Amino acid sequence: TSVKEDQLIFEEKSEAFTVGISLSSDDKYFFISSSDHNTSEQYYFEVSEINRKQAEVPDSCTPISNRNGTAPGMWFEKEGKIFVSLPGVPFEMKPMMENFVIPKLLEHFKTNAIIHKTILTQGVGESHLTEIITDWENNLPENIKLAYLPQPGIVRLRLSAHGEKKDELEKKVELKIKELQQIIPDEIFGFENDTLEKIVGELLLQSGKSLSTAESCTGGTIAKMITSIPGSSNYYIGSVVAYANEIKEKILGVKHQ
Repeated sequence: TSVKEDQLIFEEKSEAFTVGISLSSDDKYFFISSSDHNTSEQYYFEVSEINRKQAEVPDSCTPISNRNGTAPGMWFEKEGKIFVSLPGVPFEMKPMMENFVIPKLLEHFKTNAIIHKTILTQGVGESHLTEIITDWENNLPENIKLAYLPQPGIVRLRLSAHGEKKDELEKKVELKIKELQQIIPDEIFGFENDTLEKIVGELLLQSGKSLSTAESCTGGTIAKMITSIPGSSNYYIGSVVAYANEIKEKILGVKHQ
């Protein structure tokens, strides 16, 4: 949406909550928002009327500083309820949510700890994997849930646990992960944000071995993945992309049959 549409949407959506409350431009938060836009003359650049309109906030709200834009967020409290308004642009919204909204919500409400751990598997499809680990899954504590998150070539297993004490939750989850490693040791290749290409590179370095590839329909995709890892030249020799059958036969020695 445009800046103009954003302003209209805000006015419509917040009308019921802010009825009878005047809008004012908060100079402090307008300054914080605008000062990041020009590093060499950050205090003296011209601000448009639309930007000033974006910086208007109801008198009753607590403005939330927007370091990446001109529209501040807004925190309202009324009759025991909390209402938060943030810009929709992820680049602006996410830091405001992480640095202000979530910490402030935790001050207001007592919430259970929640942790997530992701186990990365390869070499087996989701259905077959489900069959293999059914007993393990069925014996998970009630406060630990398992989600299957498949993608091409990989199935991510995400454990989500909730409870009062974070340290106890982490111990329980780690125990369950160790049990799973005993059941599918060859299928687990990493955790959280690990990638196959990164793990393969580490294994090659540890074993002192090298790798070369030949590709057809993948068109060099495998080579691209491998070389995306810094230092891959220490173990990766190179690739041949042989698409035509003639090249496969002459260069790679693939039989015509």
